[in-house]
Amino acid sequence: ALAGSGKPFIHTSGSSIVGTRARGERSDNIFDEDTPITPSPARVARVALNEFILGFKEKGCRPVIICPSLIYGVGHGAGRDSVQVPLLIKLAKKRGNAAHAGPGENIWSNVHIDDLVPLYALAIEKAPEGSFYFAENGENSMREACEAINRMLGFAGPPTAMPMQEAVAEWGEGTAEDTMASNSRVRAKRARQELGWQPRARGLMEEIEQGCYRE
Repeated sequence: ALAGSGKPFIHTSGSSIVGTRARGERSDNIFDEDTPITPSPARVARVALNEFILGFKEKGCRPVIICPSLIYGVGHGAGRDSVQVPLLIKLAKKRGNAAHAGPGENIWSNVHIDDLVPLYALAIEKAPEGSFYFAENGENSMREACEAINRMLGFAGPPTAMPMQEAVAEWGEGTAEDTMASNSRVRAKRARQELGWQPRARGLMEEIEQGCYRE
């Protein structure tokens, strides 16, 4: 239906395409939109789908891919919750203490949902065909997120470091390994430079301790 129309086709990917299974250990690999990507086996299909969609520009529409990092905040539509932070809070309430997979040194870039929405609007308005944009406004380790959750919930002491087998039992292998214990560090260089995107919402730590998650 969009072929030959020149209209935008916006696809949402995810920054786990650059993630590596790290069992809670830190990685210093950082990616922007120009960094070559070698996806993990779990993300090969997602990267292939991105490439397929970018090929739509040959059909006369304007394909654009937005690749958010860890999303936090509360959505305003049908899907109100994101993934990582709600899972960590749910587990903390169950255990009486926040817990991360392994040492929790693994780092994810992150973006507030209230900053992500304007990026989509900018992309619809003026992104060139075949564009790819990461979305982030900072980064934190999973241990830092768990420390903020403990402060928010009033739990004393440091978070618990779960052995990986315990994390897998809690969340399943895919979620534990590829989402909760991995690294995904990106920089939204192109979104800022090409589209003039300026994220302004509060950071992840402040949102956990003082924002929507306290409700």
